[in-house]
Amino acid sequence: MHLVIALVASLVVFAYGQNATEKLEIHPKVGLQKCAKGGTCKSVNASVVLDAIWNWSSNPAGADYLKTAGVMSNMSALTQKYVVKRPDGTSGVGSRLYIMSNDMTYYQFPLLNQEFTFTIDASAVPCGVNSALYLVSMNADGTGNNRDGTGLLTNANGGQGYCDGAGVGGFWCPEMDIWEGNSVSSTMTPHVCDPTANATCDGCHHNPYRLGEKNFFGVGKTVDTKFPFTVVTQFITNDGTDKGFLTEIRRKYVQNGKVIPNKQTMDEAFCAKAGGGNFTKIGGLKAMTEPLRKAMVATIAFWDDKNGQMEWLDGVGAGAGPCTKAESEPMTIQATYPDAQVVFTDFKYGDLDSTYPAGALVSFRIFFLPSYTASDPRMNAERVPQHVPDVGPGTQKGTDLQDSTRKYTDGASAASTTTEFKLRENIVDVAPIWLEGLCRLSQAIDIGGSRVKNITFKLPGQKPESSSFRIYIEGDTDWVSRYIAIDGYWEMPKSIGMLEKLAHVAKKRNATKSVLLDIGSNVGWFSSLVASFGHKVVSFEMMHRNQALFSKTLCENPALKSNIRFIPSGLGSVKQKCVAYAAKHNILNGIVKCGDDVDAIRKSIGNEFVLHGETSVIRLDDVWRQIPELNNVGYLKLDTEGFEMRVLSGAAEFMKVVRPPFIQVEMSNFMLERFNNSLKQVVDFFTLLDYEIRVESFDDSKIYTYEELFARLGRTELLDIALTHKGFAES
Repeated sequence: MHLVIALVASLVVFAYGQNATEKLEIHPKVGLQKCAKGGTCKSVNASVVLDAIWNWSSNPAGADYLKTAGVMSNMSALTQKYVVKRPDGTSGVGSRLYIMSNDMTYYQFPLLNQEFTFTIDASAVPCGVNSALYLVSMNADGTGNNRDGTGLLTNANGGQGYCDGAGVGGFWCPEMDIWEGNSVSSTMTPHVCDPTANATCDGCHHNPYRLGEKNFFGVGKTVDTKFPFTVVTQFITNDGTDKGFLTEIRRKYVQNGKVIPNKQTMDEAFCAKAGGGNFTKIGGLKAMTEPLRKAMVATIAFWDDKNGQMEWLDGVGAGAGPCTKAESEPMTIQATYPDAQVVFTDFKYGDLDSTYPAGALVSFRIFFLPSYTASDPRMNAERVPQHVPDVGPGTQKGTDLQDSTRKYTDGASAASTTTEFKLRENIVDVAPIWLEGLCRLSQAIDIGGSRVKNITFKLPGQKPESSSFRIYIEGDTDWVSRYIAIDGYWEMPKSIGMLEKLAHVAKKRNATKSVLLDIGSNVGWFSSLVASFGHKVVSFEMMHRNQALFSKTLCENPALKSNIRFIPSGLGSVKQKCVAYAAKHNILNGIVKCGDDVDAIRKSIGNEFVLHGETSVIRLDDVWRQIPELNNVGYLKLDTEGFEMRVLSGAAEFMKVVRPPFIQVEMSNFMLERFNNSLKQVVDFFTLLDYEIRVESFDDSKIYTYEELFARLGRTELLDIALTHKGFAES
């Protein structure tokens, strides 16, 4: 990696060197899976730590990575922002992170005869900026590379011990650049080092643009960087085992369900031509064998280049891309693209051809959902025909999933008529009619980009209960759907806990089953699971794409349909129109903006999002008495991406009267602040209703105060809050 940092390293070590009295940093989680042959992937514990050089907090142990370095990480996505405005008035650029296995150890990736995969949205990364993911031979505990020679011990907990193939900070080590790139160009480079000469390392570059493949990578090209894509890197050995030596590095991309291999593979013959002057002399690809066998540390960096303007990566002068030095000057980029960012998802590693879709899942198209809003000038009618709503990597900004009235067309016949189910004043009355209308046309429902998964779910215990059902989910552009497709479940501890608590409520109330109120049901995982075990469910969902998938699930599972009352609407503090949208890498994780001027709202939504069209919200207090099941709710699940306080404000009467025994709320300070709400408001609401607050588990002995919860949430960015009503617990 061509990174040169001019900082006084001794100050960094002085500030962050570990000693017996310092507090350890708490690191945000990141989603990582280890995969085996056959495509079986299991989640492993992983987090990220900010390199000490980028951690400008006066209290590193409690550093807020988002405010300090523009880094936001959770199990769904890792986001790095380019320009960071800190609370103290200072600013920064970029960040460097390391993946950890625990708070004191960098994750070790042994990748010989293995592959490493991730999905990236680089659409907002301009010329002159490098979003890099690479491996270096750092020590797992962060020791060994003392930056200033003072004797202070470096450590992984504080993001120390860095080395690379460019000798940044004065420490050299083998480096495997899996990915360095932006929206216009990319390169893959192994850097090997001469063990007899500390400062002698060289690399072999694979840049499609430099190799003459100018239409292969970039905006609108074979690998279209307007949309997320998956990067697969395979490390091939001479004997097909991890006992052999490295002979080849293969690169594949996956986008729109299509596997796109690099046109030229990287082997010794390729590197003899494309490698640096010393690469072959100091061992070539074979010299990367032992670093990969021993295991390397994954580094994720986002930076610009004031010395060379990143010309080696994307510059016209180096033949590496279309960018000029003038547009790649850091000061110019920072002024022109202050909102630049990169988003990583789906980190995986494991056996060859195990970490990316093999194409076995069923694919559908739809002739059933409402047509796009043709009047929207931003709609790309050529790319996505109006009668085939296909929400996925091909969807452009402003492409709506639905008109404001629900129009359903039987696609089995070109001459078929359109049936309209308008949202009447009483949506509770119209919802069953709406769903029955869908199910009558069930054979014609063909949901573009979706897939179906057969689920068998077993509860633990000496006499385990189990259930089975089919669920319709999104393609690879949705986080929940990807997990369900691979693992056959979503959030296993929460799923089991929900079923256990519902059974507990039923037993305590001398009932056979209980009731789940699912607000923000997404594709309907929790609703479907709970209903498959015989409990009743009332489910609200406002995103049209989610509504279609969940409806298809219900139509094909009569047992679920009989236990679920599905209401296709969102909940809020007042009845109003809204615009729904989502991030491109997680398109069913809906966010809403509400108001009278829907057109103005549409125009205010940035390029990094996909529009899901106009929708509406209602107040729970206006309808709950018309829904008999809601008098007996045993468990409330609330997941509305920062809209929680508005939902609760419109459900004050319901909460006061019913007081569900168990409530689970997914909380994020960032998402709450998006709607000018705060964690304090949410905590005060539940405290006044006599709820005890725990984190992650209802069975945790610790009950949190607001201050403790605020501190905990500030460290993790995203948290599940478990609330138990005191009256139920004591009865």
